[in-house]
Amino acid sequence: MEGKTGTMRLLGCVLVLLGLVGGCEITIEPGTGETSAQLTLPGTAGYDSWFDERWRQCTQYKSESVCEQEFGGQRPQRSN
Repeated sequence: MEGKTGTMRLLGCVLVLLGLVGGCEITIEPGTGETSAQLTLPGTAGYDSWFDERWRQCTQYKSESVCEQEFGGQRPQRSN
């Protein structure tokens, strides 16, 4: 039984780490109550679009420097 508990604990830690490193978006459909979750990892196109959208939402109400602090010093990649 110890092996199963250790594996579950390890899996939980990995999922928490992925949630902290990546972007996690949870949506709830109001009409049905159905929940869906999307996890994106850094270096993927999905993460870039997720981060750009979160950055845009943040900078609507806060300064860029405040948003940069909230995102751990990260800013969106700008292509010129």
